[in-house]
Amino acid sequence: MLRLSLRLLPAPPTAAWIVLAISVAFNAITWTRVAKKGAVEWKGYSYVGDDYPRELPVQLDFVGMTFENSEHYRATGDLDTWTEWQTLTHMFPRGREFNVSMFTQLECIETLRQALIYGPNARSGICLNYLRQAVLCASDITIDAMDTKDDDGNLIGTDGVGSTHVCRDWSRVYEYVTENQKESHWAVPTATITQYYYFHTYLSRFVSMAHIPIAQELGLNGT
Repeated sequence: MLRLSLRLLPAPPTAAWIVLAISVAFNAITWTRVAKKGAVEWKGYSYVGDDYPRELPVQLDFVGMTFENSEHYRATGDLDTWTEWQTLTHMFPRGREFNVSMFTQLECIETLRQALIYGPNARSGICLNYLRQAVLCASDITIDAMDTKDDDGNLIGTDGVGSTHVCRDWSRVYEYVTENQKESHWAVPTATITQYYYFHTYLSRFVSMAHIPIAQELGLNGT
């Protein structure tokens, strides 16, 4: 007759438990830091030619954004409105210049805003195409209720107000780029926000080119 006997395994020595506890604690701390900061350094790239990372080394959580009307970010050409739009955009590293697509899209919206005020230019056409592709890339499938009516009471569309969208946490992008701009390779701007306003207003009214190096001639660094 087959007999089964159960034997208890000897308990691991105390030292092994201590090592295991230290290892778990170390891994937990490391994971917390990475999750909190999204800190994955840009190592292993030469930044020459096409040898650079595809996107920012930052981990983004998903957050909700409920669309709403705002008294800010209007289409007018006054200094206050211009200043609000400029706070949405950031340039990227001066070691080698890049821009983050989120900010390129915001800059394009600003370009179209100025085109509505002063007329279109070469840059506004480029921005329309860029934003078209960005919308397709995001492929936001949030459903907006048809609630906008014409003068006869017919439903003609939606303004999207009140719809909650699932978004990537844009505030983390701002935080990362803001920290990046504190590094030594950034030039210190010599112009005030008012000088920038009148300078860009001049360009928008009288220049119909995608880019001109007039900023350097006027001594406006950091543009």
